[in-house]
Amino acid sequence: MDGTTLNIIQTTNFPQDGRIDIAVNPEKDKKFKLKIRIPGWSEEEAIPGNLYMFNKPLKEKVSFSLNGKPISPERDNGYAIIINKWKKGDIVHFELPMDVRILTADPRVTQDNERVAIQRGPFVYCAEWPDNFNNQVLDLKFDTSAVYSAISDTMLNGVTIIKTKAAAVKRKQDGQLEMTENLDATLIPYYAWANRGHGEMMVWLPISLNTVKPLP
Repeated sequence: MDGTTLNIIQTTNFPQDGRIDIAVNPEKDKKFKLKIRIPGWSEEEAIPGNLYMFNKPLKEKVSFSLNGKPISPERDNGYAIIINKWKKGDIVHFELPMDVRILTADPRVTQDNERVAIQRGPFVYCAEWPDNFNNQVLDLKFDTSAVYSAISDTMLNGVTIIKTKAAAVKRKQDGQLEMTENLDATLIPYYAWANRGHGEMMVWLPISLNTVKPLP
């Protein structure tokens, strides 16, 4: 870069967690801008435009430090810009918030009315049959006020799953609906489904009896 050899090493377990270290090692001390891409999901933009949105703001914000000291980089068009006279061994640490977040859709997307999707980091999650009550998921009713907890799991060589509660809904002979007490429910990253046989899966989770598909 401008006649100076520059070695950059990124160390991270992303996307399983949001901690990222970047070691900047120029051959000789040099001042330049380091631009780091900040994805929209790590702030308040679920997707460009307003088709999908998060139902609550993040608890924590993207944070940065340089050699252990907190910094507040400039922002420009989705990038954080760190201006520094860099020397060998400089370390930029930044952390992307990995809250479990609830997504809703624009009301004009009628198929997603009274449903929510669950996202953690860059991953959208789904409910799949092997992990849930009676190997069924389409009859489950979820609750946005429930706790959604991220837990490391050994499934598929290691993924982060989400544990929560849901009620199973059944239709009685008289046509009335009845719900179980809240049951343990498990969500897996959408990319990881269809590895354990044929069965039900859903991404947009019913939060109303109007959208759940009860079993007889």
